[in-house]
Amino acid sequence: MRLLRAAAVLAVLALVAFPSASAASHGPIGAPLDEDFVTGRVVLPETCTASTCFHIVFVFDAHSGPSGENPTGTVRIDIESTLDNSVYTFETARVTCLNISGNRATVGADLVPNPAMFSLEDNDGAGTDRWGFSPTVEFPSVCPGNPSIGLTPIFGGDITIHDAPPLPTSKEQCKNGAWEQFGFRSQGDCVSFVATGGKNPLD
Repeated sequence: MRLLRAAAVLAVLALVAFPSASAASHGPIGAPLDEDFVTGRVVLPETCTASTCFHIVFVFDAHSGPSGENPTGTVRIDIESTLDNSVYTFETARVTCLNISGNRATVGADLVPNPAMFSLEDNDGAGTDRWGFSPTVEFPSVCPGNPSIGLTPIFGGDITIHDAPPLPTSKEQCKNGAWEQFGFRSQGDCVSFVATGGKNPLD
């Protein structure tokens, strides 16, 4: 395990310093008043040294409101040995921003020593989903909707991206049947949601 950890540290440090690529799937349709989220794993191709072989795995669990507000969650880096299936967690970083549009997501994380911005594209699984990342100088607090990060088809793993519909901010948006598009049971529930500053009447 000591050799695996040493080799993994070198591989991950090189990976964070120099952008690479490789995992992501189509997510379930969440409740209309649900949150944006990205979950799943990005498995990089096998890396071998003279003494061991392993996969570097990025594990995503990022959540926010429908417009990226109040981002929470983690991006974890695991090292999975292909010799004995042991798993070593190299680092767990806090999610600092999240931006989701359709099947595309941008995730910021406070990795050490290099904070990073991840770009993920959910196209229903390994071989069709794409991903990429880039180190940043500072912890990213705002995730752009279309970052200039090159994307590569994933090698393994599976990522789920869910884009929750935006919520109404005015009573006018609840009229003429529009309340149904937001997932409310009635126009009154929609109006109540706006009037109470965002309290979900379905809770």
